[in-house]
Amino acid sequence: MLSALIEGKIYAAFRFNPLLFALLPIFVFLGVDYIIAQYRGRVPLQRKVPAWIWTALLVIVLVYGVARNLPWFSFLAPTEL
Repeated sequence: MLSALIEGKIYAAFRFNPLLFALLPIFVFLGVDYIIAQYRGRVPLQRKVPAWIWTALLVIVLVYGVARNLPWFSFLAPTEL
């Protein structure tokens, strides 16, 4: 997915991994916020988010990762263009 994004193939990147494609802007935002927070000496947003949200996000990513490899959820698997 990241290789397709680097090449500018947005649709292909989405087809390879829609969940990561949707979460990537959030992770980039949190990463930039963390760097700025360290520079300014304030608490980053990651530490202000309740732990249950991070746990739920981790569970969603893990379940998606397993489900896309099962034959019943073949529609989640990466597809060729």
